[in-house]
Amino acid sequence: MPAGRPTKYNESLVERVFNLCLLGKTNEELSEILEISNATLHNWMNEYPEFLDAIKRGKDIADCEVVNALRLKALSGDTTACIFWLKNRQPKHFRDRREIAVDTVDSPFNLFITGDKDDGDTT
Repeated sequence: MPAGRPTKYNESLVERVFNLCLLGKTNEELSEILEISNATLHNWMNEYPEFLDAIKRGKDIADCEVVNALRLKALSGDTTACIFWLKNRQPKHFRDRREIAVDTVDSPFNLFITGDKDDGDTT
């Protein structure tokens, strides 16, 4: 007989967590709603494949709905949605920060920094 208190887990939780995940609940929020610790939630996810599957399916469906809503807003011309979409889907082409390589060997700033003066004398 296992030690400790009896588990609160039962099969009715599978549908409940699925529906909660459809609403966008995080694992931390699931723990609070189910009145269990985060560790217990993770234990149940490891121990009960149908429980883990319900969480994954619920979150995937909710994420797809948000992606579709964002896509529709971007297609309707919402500038913020367009920027967000492009920055995340094509970060190489659409990002705020670009890496630029600068060759400082022939730069006029090199003269300022090093104090070297090019007087045209090549000797």
